[in-house]
Amino acid sequence: MKFQRTPLAIAIFSALSALSQPALAQSQASEPAKLVADTVTIYGSQPTSLPAFIPTSLEGITRQKIESNINATDSEDALKYFPSLLVRKRYVGDYNHAVLSSRASGTGNSARSAVYADGILLSNYLGNGATYTPRWGLVTPEEIERVDVMYGPFSAAYRGNSAGAIVDFVTRMPKSFEAHAKVGFFSQNYDFYNQKATYHGTQVSASLGNKQGDWSWWLNANRLDTEGQPLVFGTRAPRARAPAAIGVAVDGAIGGLGRSNAPGHGLTLKSHTKQTWDWEVAASMYDYGSDKQRSASSAPPAAYSGGAGTLQIQDDTGWNAFSAKAIWRPDGAAKGTHTVEFGVQRENYTLHITKLGLANNWQSDEAGTLQNEVGGKTTSTALYAQDRWLFAPQWQAVLGLRLENWRAEDGYTRFSANNALRYAARDNNYASPKAALSYQWQEDTVFKASIGRAVRMPTVAELYGATATANSQYINDPHLAPEKSVTAEFSLEKDWNNSALRATLFTENVHDSLYSQTIFDAKANANISRVQNVGRIQTNGVEVSYNGKDLFVKGLEISANATYADSRIKENAGFVSKPGDTIDKQQPRVPRWRASSLISYQFSADTSAAFGMRYSSNQYSTLNNSDPNGFAYQGASRYFTTDVRVRHQINKQWSVAGGIDNLNNYQYWNFHPYPQRSYFIELKYDH
Repeated sequence: MKFQRTPLAIAIFSALSALSQPALAQSQASEPAKLVADTVTIYGSQPTSLPAFIPTSLEGITRQKIESNINATDSEDALKYFPSLLVRKRYVGDYNHAVLSSRASGTGNSARSAVYADGILLSNYLGNGATYTPRWGLVTPEEIERVDVMYGPFSAAYRGNSAGAIVDFVTRMPKSFEAHAKVGFFSQNYDFYNQKATYHGTQVSASLGNKQGDWSWWLNANRLDTEGQPLVFGTRAPRARAPAAIGVAVDGAIGGLGRSNAPGHGLTLKSHTKQTWDWEVAASMYDYGSDKQRSASSAPPAAYSGGAGTLQIQDDTGWNAFSAKAIWRPDGAAKGTHTVEFGVQRENYTLHITKLGLANNWQSDEAGTLQNEVGGKTTSTALYAQDRWLFAPQWQAVLGLRLENWRAEDGYTRFSANNALRYAARDNNYASPKAALSYQWQEDTVFKASIGRAVRMPTVAELYGATATANSQYINDPHLAPEKSVTAEFSLEKDWNNSALRATLFTENVHDSLYSQTIFDAKANANISRVQNVGRIQTNGVEVSYNGKDLFVKGLEISANATYADSRIKENAGFVSKPGDTIDKQQPRVPRWRASSLISYQFSADTSAAFGMRYSSNQYSTLNNSDPNGFAYQGASRYFTTDVRVRHQINKQWSVAGGIDNLNNYQYWNFHPYPQRSYFIELKYDH
């Protein structure tokens, strides 16, 4: 398969010194996150959008660590070695199916995490699943100053989709004139299903920036051309036998012709004085604009000559978001007794999908017979407040409350010009309290406890997005209940100057979990997907994270983490094949064990090397765990992969880096096959 992405990301940011001052003054941007007593102090030239004063689990990585240790072609690569996180990246440049999973959320639940860039929403809450992933492509690796992650719904400033994790990309701004250029080449050796091939790709980027007085600006352009391994496989049942559940027909056996132009815009204005008052206003809009997907009804080679097919159009689909917040410090200083944050947020989502049957030429026809049309809108309006209270020496508490109004309207389904079904509007209100507590037991040891309620509203696609083809059907449900979860964690953090350890016990209890399950209906000879509420899912686990610098010898750094999660379905009125067949089963796509490690060594001031490892135990894709073999198309398998990267600074301006991902060439799956052993090399110029 061949993919091409040509985004021209041009962002011009301004900072007025009369209203703001540098983020965390005069600290070195290259320093890692440092654990300090009652909170996490994140050093860098740009302030994080995450509420770092909340005593809960936070992790971060800096631009320097990404450049030295990770073969990063896309922004999501920065998360590769974070505790409990996995991004389902199928190939270089995959920004449309790269789902972020977390402690108690699998790679089928994209709507259970929140991804931001400088406080601007990147997550796509039009739907839930592989086709509604964050807009990773709006941030390039060269723009990243730092990435911060908060685990769990412990901040009132974020909607219920934050139940899994909150990711904030902090982009960099220059302090003087800068010019950068990078050329990269990558290659994958593929050997699978009796097919051997080599797939290549290139990436070219350029950046310019400057700071003139109180104004800073940054321009970045990035072009990526890549070829990826086959992702789908046609299957058929043996002759004279009924279709088997493992023989899943593929819609559009020939690769569809897809064209999309989806402009996104975002603006953030904020102050960062750390005095009595600070404020922030953020607005963003993402419009699908022109989005068309063409598929053939016949298989190759006949499909290459035209013939019947379908055209799916998603024009007029998109979302917009607005938020405004203020931070009040009654004592006039960041270390005062109280720090109060409050704000208002509003988000609007619009879905419109039309599918036409093309009788003559699926490659070029623009008009056809209506097969199905769906659409609808959802709106969320929220007020929130949270207070950090230093109520005693060595003690800190954070109390928060989020009040939310959610409305769904204008929902409809149409399968022909004369067959339309319209759904009644819904209007609901919800409250989500939060609390966190920390105790500084010793100078280098802190205990933290957090608890929070999250309400994840059904997405507009889950409510109204019914679609159907000759061999598949997605059944929506306009009466879906919101997903309500209570998450808690207890952590011990220990700091030894050059190393730090965190051990966290976590639990999550989710009622009416929103989940979409696909099964094969032999009578209909089709894949049937239905979104439903799963009664209750309980997850209990432990996460351990360690970071050490200059261990044993100067220049050696080790980061390692491991997570155990026992996530099981405890209540469910629905079933897959017979009543009760999902009870006490493992939550799909949530493995019991996962771990990662990154070891780096600075040979000299100019040369460094890094070696990474990632592991996941067995997992399932079905609610009743009826798919024990994950090493197959549509399966989800265990994996153990290793990566390596070497970087050398040739002189002040020029550097070269190279590496290998999946060094041990492990063949593993998450519905689609992951890339096999892949080679990377890049040449970079910095001025």
